[in-house]
Amino acid sequence: MKSQKIWFKNSKDKTVPVKHTKEYLSAAKCVKEFQIINGADHSFATDEADEVLFLSLRGWLKRYLK
Repeated sequence: MKSQKIWFKNSKDKTVPVKHTKEYLSAAKCVKEFQIINGADHSFATDEADEVLFLSLRGWLKRYLK
């Protein structure tokens, strides 16, 4: 079984730049999904971010946990 990974990145994160996440992701040798959450900071502390995270993760789990 191949591993699957999902990465969420926040567009306003000043702690870990988007560039670093993309570099890490490009080195990963697995099935991967990457999503930038617009308007979210490092902690994803908005209601909009919560909803996007929940819906995206739920869809990912349905695809890969069969």
